[in-house]
Amino acid sequence: MSLNITVLTSRFIVCTTDRRLVFAKTGKIVSERSTKLTVFSCSDAVGLITYNGIGRFASESPSDWLLELDSRVHLSRMPLKDLLSRIREDADSRFKKIACADKRHTFVVAAFAGNVPVGSLISNYESLLKDGHDATANPHFETTVGTPTGPEPIAVLVTGATEDFDQKTGEAIKQKAKEGAAAVTIKQRCIKAIRDASYRRARIGKIGTSVLSGILDPTTRNCEVDLSVVGGTATIELPNSIGPSFSTKGGYVRKEGFLGPSGVTESECPNCGNPVPLGSKRCGICDQLLF
Repeated sequence: MSLNITVLTSRFIVCTTDRRLVFAKTGKIVSERSTKLTVFSCSDAVGLITYNGIGRFASESPSDWLLELDSRVHLSRMPLKDLLSRIREDADSRFKKIACADKRHTFVVAAFAGNVPVGSLISNYESLLKDGHDATANPHFETTVGTPTGPEPIAVLVTGATEDFDQKTGEAIKQKAKEGAAAVTIKQRCIKAIRDASYRRARIGKIGTSVLSGILDPTTRNCEVDLSVVGGTATIELPNSIGPSFSTKGGYVRKEGFLGPSGVTESECPNCGNPVPLGSKRCGICDQLLF
């Protein structure tokens, strides 16, 4: 169960998500590099999609599901409302095949339809129409859509493992955006909020400290991607991408001077055994220096 923070304004959209994947039955950390962010464009919008809940099923992640769905129905050719509908229908179909105790899941879709910021939850337990969330998964996914209103339209969407999120932090992020803070400032505050939530469980809970983020500009329609890792990293991992020309599964780019082993994506910390992504300079749990 990830923690996602998405901020919508008329100037930018910021989406941040931790990358930890945990085995639900035991709480064991499976991975620290799950790609939970997808950049997309469709016929009338550009946006970002993240998720929380089921992290992997039958060796595929929900990010993989989106790419597979696009290959079948061409999400990039649809208007936003149809894209949301297709994702909801696909989620309903897939979750009928998933057998686990906790099937709660949410896709967060944040987009610019023209220059208008639009936020949507496709979820079987969370909704934009109510505070909090349901304790168990509902039989079907529902889509709720909202557009921030007011002289300076701003919304902060916090989804997933919210029990360790400080609500005052969310209010402070929103206030900072109202004051005209730059997108990178808002991004850094969101990253810190996710890390603070991880540290409340001594970094061994559902939320990791490695955070993948995207900043979407409505004018250029470009997305600036960043990977923030405690202790630093020699690689930049990319989100998945869905677009009219091509769709791609996120890979990684090595920074200059790093000569990591080819094809290796994650190793085991020699001190605590936690998974450590290629390029990370320290373990995300015990701070063991790796290189």
